[in-house]
Amino acid sequence: MVVKVNHVEIPVLDLKKAKEFFDTIFMWNIDLEAMPEYGLVELTGAASIGFFIVEIIPDHGINVVFEVEDIEQSLKEIIGAGGKVTREKYQISPEIGYSAQFQDCFGNEFGLFSDK
Repeated sequence: MVVKVNHVEIPVLDLKKAKEFFDTIFMWNIDLEAMPEYGLVELTGAASIGFFIVEIIPDHGINVVFEVEDIEQSLKEIIGAGGKVTREKYQISPEIGYSAQFQDCFGNEFGLFSDK
């Protein structure tokens, strides 16, 4: 199975400030209108990047989301390998797909994504 980085999420304290910062540095056009409390930039040929509002930046920092074919199967394999499911599979939206969160055997947090 080929797994790729699908999406990277960056926690921020202020969406407008994050937009100004990253637009200035990388000339990204971060969309603050797509979803409430979320900013999104689609990068050509690369993973998309999302910015989400938090009150305190979490210890685990950014969230790297891996695209997999079958989230349920991947979660079983994660548990079998010594990892931990931190958020079961849930639907982001009918148009986007599904996600879940897990920790590896060291406690690093990651996400999974699948369109089914």
